[in-house]
Amino acid sequence: MKSEPLERVIPSSLSLLLLNEDGTWVVQCLEYDIATQGSTPKEAFDDFWRAFIGQIAAYVSIGEDPFERIRPAPEFYWKRLRECRSIDLDEIDSGIIPELSVDARSWSNVKG
Repeated sequence: MKSEPLERVIPSSLSLLLLNEDGTWVVQCLEYDIATQGSTPKEAFDDFWRAFIGQIAAYVSIGEDPFERIRPAPEFYWKRLRECRSIDLDEIDSGIIPELSVDARSWSNVKG
């Protein structure tokens, strides 16, 4: 794979699941089995983006497809996603956080 700008290899949309597991917030990506955790939803999302972009940058720097080796998340998480409701990203800052799904593209736009 020829080295390309990151904008060309980042998917335009991802399915992310935000879960509270015993007081720890977990962000699980469904298309690619990448997950992070944090003490708050924002921390979990921030850590997810660092891990996700880091994954892309590491593979692109050696000329490989960053997602070729990453499988989708297990079916358990896809089932959980179907059972959740989508939220407006402003709800993350408001503290109204049930288990939910979020469009990653929207989250990245909010982050600036």
